[in-house]
Amino acid sequence: MENGPRSKEACMEDTPLQETPVQPDGEGREVYLGVDPGVRFLTLRLPWPPSVNTYWRHIVINGRPRTLISKAGRQYKTHVQLIASRYGPFVKPIAMWIHAYPPDRRKRDIDNILKAPLDSLEKAGVYKNDSQIVELHAFKHEPVKGGYLDIKMCCSALGRYVDLF
Repeated sequence: MENGPRSKEACMEDTPLQETPVQPDGEGREVYLGVDPGVRFLTLRLPWPPSVNTYWRHIVINGRPRTLISKAGRQYKTHVQLIASRYGPFVKPIAMWIHAYPPDRRKRDIDNILKAPLDSLEKAGVYKNDSQIVELHAFKHEPVKGGYLDIKMCCSALGRYVDLF
């Protein structure tokens, strides 16, 4: 079996291909919907997400503990919606690559970086449910001022969960 995602069929509903970058926000962040031979990719640049520790807020209502998305988490979701809501939805299983460029040299677990952007892309309608992600490749790079995430996704050739072990 060939490695990597390779599907020539359309995997997004009613989304025209655009090969020119657009400027969705005033911060110079570019969003591309690009084309590779035979494969439809969506490439996004998203702002650096809030940490898992600041994404959630724990409160007590009528003596019962509740966990809610914090103000910082809601603001991040809104920002991602402004950038990404025009794309998708993907309707088939998804392969995704995330390149994380942190804003500073603090130690961060790469898995803690993923929750806010994955939930935010679902809320923006890029895919119907993050359970569609069957391949996830994450890379942490050297810090850059402000920090950001470069995300690339396409239909997965796996098509469903495959036990490789």
